[in-house]
Amino acid sequence: MELQNLLENLGLNSKQAQVYIGLLQLGQATVVQISRQVNLKRPTIYLVLEDLIKLGYIATVPHEKKKIYLALPPDRIRESYERKNMALKTAMPQLAALYNSKTAKPAVRLYEGLGAIRGAYEEILRSGEKEFLSFFSPEAISSKAHESFDLFVKFLKTNPGIKSRELIYAKNRQHFYIKEGGKLPNREARFVRESTPFFTDNIIWQDKIAIFSYDKEFVVMIQSEDVVKTFRSLFEIAWKQSSEGF
Repeated sequence: MELQNLLENLGLNSKQAQVYIGLLQLGQATVVQISRQVNLKRPTIYLVLEDLIKLGYIATVPHEKKKIYLALPPDRIRESYERKNMALKTAMPQLAALYNSKTAKPAVRLYEGLGAIRGAYEEILRSGEKEFLSFFSPEAISSKAHESFDLFVKFLKTNPGIKSRELIYAKNRQHFYIKEGGKLPNREARFVRESTPFFTDNIIWQDKIAIFSYDKEFVVMIQSEDVVKTFRSLFEIAWKQSSEGF
């Protein structure tokens, strides 16, 4: 069943996967032999064999009286998958352009749970962005979420070409995150006034903003050029009015 599930994940339906595996086990076989091997009726076998021939996974062997079917090497499946993968890579820029079209409605996604918080951080860090803008309070982050939050710090440590500008609300400026931040040349931070606290972690990148609630354990991601431009402007206003950090 494991092999069959694998083949189904690669695009074959259950009967196609079943017949192909059965024919691999038999080597060469007639329809009757294949039917007995995989326990499917002959009319079904004929239809499935035609599909597999079109896919290039099996072939027929000339014979005097009966048609013999032969499973072709499994490399054919890998080659087919690679061709599809290459076609998808070629099409991705066009698909992305459609997805990011200015005429598209703002995309809003909600993720819940600590696992989702970690996954959202990983998605952001894989984006290829060269400068992240964020505003948050390290004191508002629960101990359960420190591992996910630390992903961002570790990423900046191992990617010195990526910049981060951060607006921080912190009563305790000896917080470990602030201390660690001061050691990284690609991180720049400023402190906001105590009268303007942050209760969520907020990250701006590309045409997106993510809002992390550690207390309620959810993430909201918004993708909208206009919305994010507004948040960028607000960030720059606050940046100019905030005191130097590190």
